[in-house]
Amino acid sequence: MYDIIGDIHGEASKLEELLLRMEYKLTNGYYSHSERKAIFVGDYIDRGSEIKRTLEIVKKMVDNGSALAVMGNHEMGIIRYFQLRKKNKLTSKQIYKLNRKHSKTLRAYKENPQEAKKYIKWLKKLPLYLDLPDLRIVHACWDFESINWLKENLPKGRMNKKFIKKMLEQDSIENKITSILLNGYSIFLPDNKKFYINKKQINTIRIKWWINPDKNLTYNKLAATSGWKPSKEKINAKNLSINLGYPKEEKPVFFGHYWREGVPSILDSNVACVDYGAAKKEGTLVAYRFSNEKKLSNKNFIGHKKNGLLELGKTLIRRVSLLFF
Repeated sequence: MYDIIGDIHGEASKLEELLLRMEYKLTNGYYSHSERKAIFVGDYIDRGSEIKRTLEIVKKMVDNGSALAVMGNHEMGIIRYFQLRKKNKLTSKQIYKLNRKHSKTLRAYKENPQEAKKYIKWLKKLPLYLDLPDLRIVHACWDFESINWLKENLPKGRMNKKFIKKMLEQDSIENKITSILLNGYSIFLPDNKKFYINKKQINTIRIKWWINPDKNLTYNKLAATSGWKPSKEKINAKNLSINLGYPKEEKPVFFGHYWREGVPSILDSNVACVDYGAAKKEGTLVAYRFSNEKKLSNKNFIGHKKNGLLELGKTLIRRVSLLFF
């Protein structure tokens, strides 16, 4: 039985609250549960103020067998940053941009670069996905074609030196695959339209790769990007040149990455996102408590604190159940 935990982004206090709510106990310096195991979906660093503590908690749990963890796009980003800086393949403009993106993580280890190297070495060993007997885990997108390539070419889904070297090349299949799995798919807006997020001009949107397309597919239904006013314009999935849809007969898949809002809920009977913006001031660190069920249920979500939107949602579900059943 597994507890799948969403993107932490340096919010160690919320993580410890969540673990304690799920009855994990701190013993011998790490959290564990007598009957369950945690699975982390990636993005442990950046944004929050407790990055060192977050990595310490996650690493100790993984090293001691009380948790599993996969890589997120932020971990891949900082790995790429250090690899490219080492090879002097970044322009000053790129260095400035990446320093800003990873500023909190870099500052956290400014006084102890050797400790940073230890964690970078550990992050490199994280798998890009998990395909377990009863469920699947990936940070952003379960793309069957990419996963099958990795199964054939990368044992256990963990990067080796050869893979990392190729992944740094812009046009390599290794770079394409890691981008799909850790960032998901994005598409350009119709008719060269643009919108703004935090004063930044955007002309692409993240899409819901998990939905099974039909003839009534629109940009509205497909968009997974908040802040954009959706368009009801229809879109032909065949023209996208990407792999849309997650079949209902497949085992459940869990991921993070998408900064969902509101009461946590499943996306389909076998699809769930556990990222609910933990790094936001009022955001919630969420877990899904999986017990090998074939069909997922909203009742199995749990947040790091009581009396939030999650508890309100569960109360409403219970009341509706009493009314109709």
